Amino acid sequence: MGIAYLGSERMLLGLRHVAGRHDSVTVPVARIARDAILMEASAVLIAHNHPDGDTRPSAADLSLTRRLAQGLAALDVMLLDHLILGGGAVVSLREHGLLESPSPSGEGLGWGLSTNAALAEAPHPGPSPEGEG
Repeated sequence: MGIAYLGSERMLLGLRHVAGRHDSVTVPVARIARDAILMEASAVLIAHNHPDGDTRPSAADLSLTRRLAQGLAALDVMLLDHLILGGGAVVSLREHGLLESPSPSGEGLGWGLSTNAALAEAPHPGPSPEGEG
């Protein structure tokens, strides 16, 4: 999994690569948050591949995205996007409505997951990141 840390002008501040097995990767959510604070990032972008080429997000992908977005929002850091690469394609969870923008009223954390019928009906069952709190 690749993690990009961005500044307020969306300038790249740093990159981190988290290696995993062929079929999964353990994502250190606390380390991502710590790095965001240390780099004074205002946004984070994550990306990983599905080696089987199926870019549909798995239940673990969606869970990780939700937890990471909520955790970063508590630090005033935006999860800009979660990209899934496979089979020559790239899927943006934000573009598919699976990562919401902050609420205009500023209520709650402002970052969560919504339902997108096209992707949510048949989540990818295979390789996915495994989050750790």
